[in-house]
Amino acid sequence: MLKLAEFLKACAQFSRENRVPLILVGAFALKAYGLARMTGDLDLLTGKDFQNQVETFLAGLGFEIFSVSPGFAGALHPLGGRVDLIYVDRKTLEKFLEEARQEEIFPGVIFPVPSPRHLAALKVFAVSNQPEKLDREWADLSWMVAQKLVSWKEIRKLAQRYEARAVLRRLDSGV
Repeated sequence: MLKLAEFLKACAQFSRENRVPLILVGAFALKAYGLARMTGDLDLLTGKDFQNQVETFLAGLGFEIFSVSPGFAGALHPLGGRVDLIYVDRKTLEKFLEEARQEEIFPGVIFPVPSPRHLAALKVFAVSNQPEKLDREWADLSWMVAQKLVSWKEIRKLAQRYEARAVLRRLDSGV
Protein backbone atom coordinates (compact mmCIF):
# COMPACT_ATOMS: atom_id res chain seq x y z
CA MET A 1 0.00 0.00 0.00
CA LEU A 2 1.19 3.50 -0.81
CA LYS A 3 2.25 5.33 2.37
CA LEU A 4 0.26 8.55 2.61
CA ALA A 5 2.70 10.52 4.74
CA GLU A 6 5.57 9.74 2.36
CA PHE A 7 3.43 10.63 -0.64
CA LEU A 8 2.38 13.98 0.85
CA LYS A 9 5.98 14.73 1.76
CA ALA A 10 6.99 14.07 -1.87
CA CYS A 11 4.14 16.33 -3.07
CA ALA A 12 5.22 19.14 -0.75
CA GLN A 13 8.82 18.83 -1.93
CA PHE A 14 7.73 18.80 -5.59
CA SER A 15 5.60 21.87 -4.97
CA ARG A 16 8.43 23.81 -3.31
CA GLU A 17 11.18 22.81 -5.71
CA ASN A 18 9.16 23.41 -8.87
CA ARG A 19 7.11 26.38 -7.64
CA VAL A 20 3.93 24.49 -8.43
CA PRO A 21 1.26 25.45 -5.91
CA LEU A 22 -0.58 22.46 -4.44
CA ILE A 23 -3.32 22.94 -1.87
CA LEU A 24 -4.71 20.02 0.12
CA VAL A 25 -8.51 20.02 -0.08
CA GLY A 26 -11.28 17.55 0.78
CA ALA A 27 -11.31 15.35 3.88
CA PHE A 28 -7.65 15.91 4.72
CA ALA A 29 -8.13 19.68 4.70
CA LEU A 30 -11.14 19.28 6.99
CA LYS A 31 -8.93 17.22 9.31
CA ALA A 32 -6.74 20.31 9.71
CA TYR A 33 -9.81 22.07 11.14
CA GLY A 34 -10.70 19.17 13.45
CA LEU A 35 -13.00 16.84 11.50
CA ALA A 36 -11.65 13.32 11.17
CA ARG A 37 -13.60 11.12 8.78
CA MET A 38 -12.89 8.22 6.49
CA THR A 39 -12.03 8.95 2.90
CA GLY A 40 -10.95 6.89 -0.03
CA ASP A 41 -8.89 9.51 -1.78
CA LEU A 42 -6.67 12.52 -1.46
CA ASP A 43 -7.75 15.78 -3.09
CA LEU A 44 -5.31 18.40 -4.35
CA LEU A 45 -6.06 21.76 -5.94
CA THR A 46 -3.74 23.63 -8.28
CA GLY A 47 -3.90 25.93 -11.27
CA LYS A 48 -4.79 24.84 -14.78
CA ASP A 49 -1.41 26.20 -15.84
CA PHE A 50 0.27 23.47 -13.78
CA GLN A 51 -1.81 20.51 -14.99
CA ASN A 52 0.90 18.92 -17.15
CA GLN A 53 3.59 19.30 -14.48
CA VAL A 54 1.43 17.76 -11.75
CA GLU A 55 0.27 14.87 -13.90
CA THR A 56 3.86 14.18 -15.03
CA PHE A 57 5.01 14.23 -11.39
CA LEU A 58 2.30 11.75 -10.36
CA ALA A 59 3.02 9.49 -13.32
CA GLY A 60 6.66 9.46 -12.21
CA LEU A 61 5.51 8.11 -8.85
CA GLY A 62 3.65 5.28 -10.58
CA PHE A 63 0.18 6.81 -10.75
CA GLU A 64 -2.01 6.19 -13.75
CA ILE A 65 -3.93 9.29 -14.81
CA PHE A 66 -7.55 8.78 -15.83
CA SER A 67 -10.71 10.83 -16.23
CA VAL A 68 -8.94 13.97 -17.45
CA SER A 69 -11.00 17.10 -18.11
CA PRO A 70 -10.19 20.83 -18.12
CA GLY A 71 -11.01 21.13 -14.40
CA PHE A 72 -10.33 17.67 -13.02
CA ALA A 73 -8.18 14.57 -13.24
CA GLY A 74 -8.04 11.39 -11.24
CA ALA A 75 -4.97 9.28 -10.60
CA LEU A 76 -4.71 5.72 -9.28
CA HIS A 77 -1.64 4.00 -7.90
CA PRO A 78 -1.21 0.24 -8.44
CA LEU A 79 -0.26 -0.20 -4.77
CA GLY A 80 -3.47 1.48 -3.66
CA GLY A 81 -4.34 5.11 -3.42
CA ARG A 82 -6.33 7.58 -5.43
CA VAL A 83 -5.62 11.26 -5.97
CA ASP A 84 -8.22 13.63 -7.34
CA LEU A 85 -6.85 16.80 -8.86
CA ILE A 86 -8.88 19.98 -9.12
CA TYR A 87 -7.65 22.57 -11.62
CA VAL A 88 -8.72 26.19 -11.27
CA ASP A 89 -7.94 29.35 -13.21
CA ARG A 90 -5.11 31.64 -12.14
CA LYS A 91 -7.38 34.19 -10.43
CA THR A 92 -9.14 31.53 -8.36
CA LEU A 93 -5.82 29.92 -7.42
CA GLU A 94 -4.48 33.27 -6.23
CA LYS A 95 -7.55 33.75 -4.00
CA PHE A 96 -7.11 30.27 -2.52
CA LEU A 97 -3.41 30.89 -1.87
CA GLU A 98 -4.06 34.28 -0.23
CA GLU A 99 -6.28 32.70 2.42
CA ALA A 100 -4.59 29.30 2.71
CA ARG A 101 -2.88 28.35 5.92
CA GLN A 102 0.06 26.01 6.41
CA GLU A 103 -0.79 22.90 8.42
CA GLU A 104 1.26 19.99 9.68
CA ILE A 105 -0.72 17.11 8.20
CA PHE A 106 1.67 14.42 9.43
CA PRO A 107 4.78 14.92 11.58
CA GLY A 108 7.18 16.93 9.44
CA VAL A 109 4.73 17.21 6.53
CA ILE A 110 3.52 20.80 6.08
CA PHE A 111 0.89 21.51 3.46
CA PRO A 112 -1.34 24.48 2.63
CA VAL A 113 -5.06 24.03 3.26
CA PRO A 114 -7.78 26.42 2.10
CA SER A 115 -9.71 28.76 4.32
CA PRO A 116 -13.03 27.39 5.63
CA ARG A 117 -14.84 29.70 3.21
CA HIS A 118 -13.01 28.22 0.26
CA LEU A 119 -13.54 24.65 1.52
CA ALA A 120 -17.26 25.36 1.74
CA ALA A 121 -17.20 26.82 -1.78
CA LEU A 122 -15.59 23.63 -3.12
CA LYS A 123 -18.26 21.51 -1.45
CA VAL A 124 -21.14 23.62 -2.77
CA PHE A 125 -19.56 23.70 -6.23
CA ALA A 126 -19.23 19.89 -6.15
CA VAL A 127 -22.96 19.57 -5.45
CA SER A 128 -23.80 22.03 -8.21
CA ASN A 129 -22.03 19.67 -10.66
CA GLN A 130 -23.09 16.40 -9.03
CA PRO A 131 -26.30 16.79 -6.98
CA GLU A 132 -26.02 13.16 -5.86
CA LYS A 133 -23.13 14.28 -3.60
CA LEU A 134 -25.47 16.43 -1.50
CA ASP A 135 -25.74 14.15 1.53
CA ARG A 136 -21.99 13.61 1.89
CA GLU A 137 -21.13 17.27 1.34
CA TRP A 138 -24.03 18.42 3.53
CA ALA A 139 -22.59 16.51 6.50
CA ASP A 140 -19.30 18.38 6.10
CA LEU A 141 -21.03 21.73 5.62
CA SER A 142 -23.18 21.15 8.71
CA TRP A 143 -20.09 20.32 10.75
CA MET A 144 -18.37 23.47 9.50
CA VAL A 145 -21.38 25.58 10.53
CA ALA A 146 -21.53 23.90 13.95
CA GLN A 147 -17.84 24.72 14.44
CA LYS A 148 -18.53 28.33 13.38
CA LEU A 149 -16.09 28.05 10.49
CA VAL A 150 -18.77 29.28 8.06
CA SER A 151 -22.40 30.32 8.37
CA TRP A 152 -25.57 29.10 6.67
CA LYS A 153 -25.85 32.60 5.19
CA GLU A 154 -22.43 32.18 3.53
CA ILE A 155 -23.44 28.74 2.25
CA ARG A 156 -26.63 30.18 0.78
CA LYS A 157 -24.63 32.86 -1.06
CA LEU A 158 -22.30 30.19 -2.43
CA ALA A 159 -25.25 28.04 -3.50
CA GLN A 160 -26.80 30.98 -5.32
CA ARG A 161 -23.49 31.86 -6.97
CA TYR A 162 -22.89 28.31 -8.22
CA GLU A 163 -26.56 27.61 -8.90
CA ALA A 164 -26.47 24.62 -6.54
CA ARG A 165 -30.21 23.98 -6.54
CA ALA A 166 -29.94 20.89 -4.30
CA VAL A 167 -28.20 22.94 -1.63
CA LEU A 168 -30.77 25.73 -1.90
CA ARG A 169 -33.64 23.23 -1.59
CA ARG A 170 -32.05 21.73 1.52
CA LEU A 171 -31.54 25.19 3.02
CA ASP A 172 -35.14 26.13 2.23
CA SER A 173 -36.41 22.97 3.94
CA GLY A 174 -35.12 24.29 7.26
CA VAL A 175 -31.63 22.80 7.36
